[in-house]
Amino acid sequence: MAARAIENALLRQDDTLEILNINALNYISPLLEKLVIKTYMGVVKNTPELWEYLYDNSKVKEKLSKFREMAHRLNSSRLIQLVGDFRPDVVICTQAYPCGVLASYKAEHPDSFALVGVVTDYVAHSYWVLNEVDLFAVPTELTRQRLIDSGIAQERVLVLGIPVDPVFSRKLDRKLLKSWHGIPEDRSVVLVMGGGQGLIPLREIVMALQEVRHPIHIIAVTGRNTSLKAKLKAVRKKCRTPLTVYGYVNDIDVLMEMADLLISKPGGLTSSETLVKRLPMIIFKPLPGQESKNCEFLVESEAALKVDQVDEIPALVEDLVKHPENMERIRSNIDLLRKPQAAMNIAKAVFESVQRVGFSGQ
Repeated sequence: MAARAIENALLRQDDTLEILNINALNYISPLLEKLVIKTYMGVVKNTPELWEYLYDNSKVKEKLSKFREMAHRLNSSRLIQLVGDFRPDVVICTQAYPCGVLASYKAEHPDSFALVGVVTDYVAHSYWVLNEVDLFAVPTELTRQRLIDSGIAQERVLVLGIPVDPVFSRKLDRKLLKSWHGIPEDRSVVLVMGGGQGLIPLREIVMALQEVRHPIHIIAVTGRNTSLKAKLKAVRKKCRTPLTVYGYVNDIDVLMEMADLLISKPGGLTSSETLVKRLPMIIFKPLPGQESKNCEFLVESEAALKVDQVDEIPALVEDLVKHPENMERIRSNIDLLRKPQAAMNIAKAVFESVQRVGFSGQ
């Protein structure tokens, strides 16, 4: 989604561009992608402490350096062939693995293309530290300083934000939207999402929200988890609080526009979309690794709140919806972080980087 946002921004700058946008890991090997996702999900669900140890561990990175270089060579042939056929002037990576593969290639072919790394979490882990990258687009000054401290030249690291779809910047008629969805104007809307992979106990959270005495309307988004969607629809009759259930949706920005509060996981894209919408968020039990780092940044910035137990949620929601001034304070802190023009600013920086590095579009 971040790559698509950048693609759209580039085309708004110059609609004659020829752009190829791919899922690099799937392109290299669909089987490898499935294995990586399955392994990751298994580790974070069953042994999260192992992922916490492995994630951004400099000792592990050092021990795996030779293996990583070998893996890059073994797995990169299709990607390198694609680069050779397409002959891009610039390659933009929104994930560290393909960026590492292409950085290894560029180390041997320095004049091949300009390489741009776009960090889509609020902290850049050590696998982003690649000297062959011509431009880094990062979300915060803290991220920028970490890369500089790791040896990246400061002129190559720009604080531009996490790119999200421009639709999240649209200001919609909230009253009209609530009317279309059958939600009374006087009810606060609590949006709960993140249940598609089973990493958030969405059903339990919905049931816990029944304890909130202030009038609220719950919107639950289950993604592609059809079983969870059916279970939630089945319990609606037991709910004294109105509940709307959606599966996979393409207009999450509309639901965020209606919402007064979001309960979810702190993925980089979700967090950035939430900031752009000025939507206060309760982060539920972040996973070790990037989620914990994102959560730490947002909570320390007082732009989000965190809970680790379902039974903590009702009192916190009650306090927030009953005291709008607390919500407004969070929104004020959000305003210090949100970068709604991140995709467009990254597109502009890409053009400047290509010109600076000296690629002519041939």
